[in-house]
Amino acid sequence: MAINDVFKCILSHDVPGAPGNPSTGFFYRQTSDAIGIEGTDLVADVAEAWLVTALPAYRALLEDSISLLQIEVYNLSDVLYSATVGINLPGLLTAADDELTSLRSAPVVSLRTGKVGRSYRGRQYLMPLAEGHQANGVIGGFYEALVQTYFADARVVQSGPLDNVYIHSVYSKTLSEVAGSPVDNLVKSVRLNSKLGSQRNRVKDIR
Repeated sequence: MAINDVFKCILSHDVPGAPGNPSTGFFYRQTSDAIGIEGTDLVADVAEAWLVTALPAYRALLEDSISLLQIEVYNLSDVLYSATVGINLPGLLTAADDELTSLRSAPVVSLRTGKVGRSYRGRQYLMPLAEGHQANGVIGGFYEALVQTYFADARVVQSGPLDNVYIHSVYSKTLSEVAGSPVDNLVKSVRLNSKLGSQRNRVKDIR
């Protein structure tokens, strides 16, 4: 509804052998109000902006045995409003050894905002890789280029050139609880950890 609203986006996937639909989440801040929309129309525009700007590069990060099912968007600044858009498209990565690594193993991307402190850093866990794209837990070097391409595309998203602008950010639950409203900081750089990380679950959490 206003510039500086913060949105949580959740991508859900169909991963072979996984219970439920594993997810990954990230945040955007609205930085322009070019088209004057609000409520459900606004959260739907965030979803459309990501789909238009970042979906192709995101599919390049997914193994072809994994499908991206949908994107959900929640306005953390106005919690009455959310939107879900179905996608149902497979990933584009292929490997000679296409068996997936452990479902608890995943590439981890560190998100930096240029400020110091845990509240100013973020992490995003991506979907599992095929065995052929890692060796003893070390990720193949090609994947770093794919990650950098995706996050470059996803840093600033718009559904059209004259539409609202949304910029990738790191949301801080701690700072938000102190302030009494959502607090985030814009992402300045990203780095793929060279080794696979581990995650205990993939449960969706809108906060």
